[in-house]
Amino acid sequence: MSSGLTSGELKADDPIWNGLQQRGVSRDAAHGAISQVVQVGQRAALRELGAADCNELSSLAGNSPAIKAVVIKHGVARMQGKTKNATWKHVLTLARQFARA
Repeated sequence: MSSGLTSGELKADDPIWNGLQQRGVSRDAAHGAISQVVQVGQRAALRELGAADCNELSSLAGNSPAIKAVVIKHGVARMQGKTKNATWKHVLTLARQFARA
């Protein structure tokens, strides 16, 4: 999955966006679907981490492109059922370690 698409950023030359556009999917519809998926993932992280830790992870991701990429990849992997035993708590722990390094 395109990282721009999963982060809610649809670039004009994104191959997935081009495929959706060719199928008649509007930019607004694509953004709406992406937004809904992101919200589901955020609610799952909030349930698992609690508000304080979820806000911390969001802040860490907002300050580091590398942490943001890990958060997005973990969210996508969870949606696809490919996370094995990795949890949002594991991601937060890694993000904290990376931010301190």
